[in-house]
Amino acid sequence: MMVSVINMNFNLYPYNYWILYLSIALVVVFLIVLLTHALKLLKTLGTLQTSAQSLQTRMDHINADMEILQKKRDPLPVDPKKVLAAWLLFRAIRKEYKNTPERGIKGISKSAVKVIEKRNRSESLQKEIKKIL
Repeated sequence: MMVSVINMNFNLYPYNYWILYLSIALVVVFLIVLLTHALKLLKTLGTLQTSAQSLQTRMDHINADMEILQKKRDPLPVDPKKVLAAWLLFRAIRKEYKNTPERGIKGISKSAVKVIEKRNRSESLQKEIKKIL
Protein backbone atom coordinates (compact mmCIF):
# COMPACT_ATOMS: atom_id res chain seq x y z
CA MET A 1 0.00 0.00 0.00
CA MET A 2 1.15 3.37 -0.82
CA VAL A 3 0.35 6.42 1.22
CA SER A 4 0.02 9.57 -0.68
CA VAL A 5 1.28 12.82 0.80
CA ILE A 6 -0.76 15.89 0.12
CA ASN A 7 1.35 18.93 -0.58
CA MET A 8 -0.37 21.98 0.83
CA ASN A 9 1.47 24.99 -0.47
CA PHE A 10 -0.50 28.15 -0.09
CA ASN A 11 0.08 30.66 -2.74
CA LEU A 12 -0.66 34.18 -1.53
CA TYR A 13 1.10 35.84 -4.39
CA PRO A 14 -1.10 38.83 -4.91
CA TYR A 15 -1.25 39.54 -1.17
CA ASN A 16 2.42 39.05 -0.22
CA TYR A 17 3.28 42.75 -0.38
CA TRP A 18 0.13 43.75 1.46
CA ILE A 19 1.05 41.45 4.34
CA LEU A 20 4.57 42.90 4.35
CA TYR A 21 3.24 46.48 4.39
CA LEU A 22 0.81 45.63 7.18
CA SER A 23 3.53 44.07 9.33
CA ILE A 24 5.80 47.10 8.78
CA ALA A 25 2.94 49.42 9.75
CA LEU A 26 2.30 47.40 12.92
CA VAL A 27 5.99 47.55 13.84
CA VAL A 28 6.00 51.33 13.33
CA VAL A 29 2.88 51.74 15.49
CA PHE A 30 4.39 49.60 18.27
CA LEU A 31 7.63 51.58 18.08
CA ILE A 32 5.73 54.87 18.40
CA VAL A 33 3.82 53.59 21.44
CA LEU A 34 7.04 52.27 22.97
CA LEU A 35 8.82 55.60 22.46
CA THR A 36 5.97 57.62 23.99
CA HIS A 37 5.96 55.42 27.08
CA ALA A 38 9.77 55.52 27.26
CA LEU A 39 9.73 59.33 27.11
CA LYS A 40 7.17 59.49 29.93
CA LEU A 41 9.31 57.12 31.96
CA LEU A 42 12.44 59.20 31.36
CA LYS A 43 10.57 62.32 32.38
CA THR A 44 9.39 60.79 35.67
CA LEU A 45 12.87 59.42 36.33
CA GLY A 46 14.29 62.92 35.84
CA THR A 47 11.84 64.43 38.31
CA LEU A 48 12.53 61.61 40.76
CA GLN A 49 16.25 62.19 40.44
CA THR A 50 15.92 65.91 41.16
CA SER A 51 13.67 65.25 44.15
CA ALA A 52 16.08 62.60 45.41
CA GLN A 53 18.95 65.07 45.10
CA SER A 54 17.04 67.71 47.05
CA LEU A 55 16.22 65.14 49.73
CA GLN A 56 19.88 64.13 49.87
CA THR A 57 20.97 67.75 50.35
CA ARG A 58 18.37 68.17 53.11
CA MET A 59 19.64 65.01 54.81
CA ASP A 60 23.21 66.30 54.57
CA HIS A 61 22.16 69.55 56.26
CA ILE A 62 20.27 67.66 58.96
CA ASN A 63 23.26 65.38 59.57
CA ALA A 64 25.55 68.38 59.85
CA ASP A 65 23.17 70.00 62.35
CA MET A 66 22.99 66.77 64.34
CA GLU A 67 26.77 66.56 64.49
CA ILE A 68 26.93 70.14 65.76
CA LEU A 69 24.29 69.38 68.40
CA GLN A 70 26.13 66.22 69.47
CA LYS A 71 29.34 68.19 69.91
CA LYS A 72 27.58 70.92 71.88
CA ARG A 73 25.75 68.55 74.19
CA ASP A 74 27.41 68.30 77.58
CA PRO A 75 27.51 64.97 79.35
CA LEU A 76 25.06 64.58 82.18
CA PRO A 77 26.56 65.49 85.55
CA VAL A 78 24.86 62.53 87.25
CA ASP A 79 24.48 59.01 85.92
CA PRO A 80 20.78 58.27 85.27
CA LYS A 81 21.19 54.74 86.66
CA LYS A 82 22.37 56.15 89.97
CA VAL A 83 19.47 58.59 90.06
CA LEU A 84 17.01 55.76 89.42
CA ALA A 85 18.59 53.60 92.12
CA ALA A 86 18.46 56.48 94.62
CA TRP A 87 14.84 57.22 93.71
CA LEU A 88 13.81 53.60 94.19
CA LEU A 89 15.66 53.47 97.52
CA PHE A 90 13.92 56.67 98.63
CA ARG A 91 10.52 55.25 97.64
CA ALA A 92 11.19 52.03 99.54
CA ILE A 93 12.27 53.98 102.64
CA ARG A 94 9.15 56.17 102.41
CA LYS A 95 6.89 53.14 102.10
CA GLU A 96 8.56 51.49 105.09
CA TYR A 97 8.32 54.74 107.08
CA LYS A 98 4.56 54.90 106.47
CA ASN A 99 4.21 51.36 107.85
CA THR A 100 6.20 52.02 111.05
CA PRO A 101 4.52 53.53 114.11
CA GLU A 102 7.48 55.77 114.93
CA ARG A 103 7.64 59.24 113.44
CA GLY A 104 10.39 61.76 112.99
CA ILE A 105 14.10 61.23 112.45
CA LYS A 106 14.17 57.97 114.44
CA GLY A 107 11.41 56.46 112.29
CA ILE A 108 13.13 57.52 109.07
CA SER A 109 16.49 56.14 110.20
CA LYS A 110 14.96 52.82 111.32
CA SER A 111 13.07 52.55 108.03
CA ALA A 112 16.26 53.23 106.07
CA VAL A 113 18.14 50.59 108.05
CA LYS A 114 15.39 48.01 107.45
CA VAL A 115 15.25 48.76 103.71
CA ILE A 116 19.02 48.58 103.32
CA GLU A 117 19.16 45.31 105.28
CA LYS A 118 16.45 43.83 103.06
CA ARG A 119 18.31 45.00 100.01
CA ASN A 120 21.59 43.49 101.20
CA ARG A 121 19.85 40.22 102.02
CA SER A 122 18.23 40.05 98.59
CA GLU A 123 21.54 40.85 96.88
CA SER A 124 23.36 38.15 98.83
CA LEU A 125 20.54 35.71 98.06
CA GLN A 126 20.81 36.55 94.36
CA LYS A 127 24.58 35.98 94.47
CA GLU A 128 24.10 32.60 96.11
CA ILE A 129 21.51 31.58 93.53
CA LYS A 130 23.84 32.63 90.72
CA LYS A 131 26.64 30.54 92.25
CA ILE A 132 24.36 27.53 92.43
CA LEU A 133 23.18 27.91 88.85
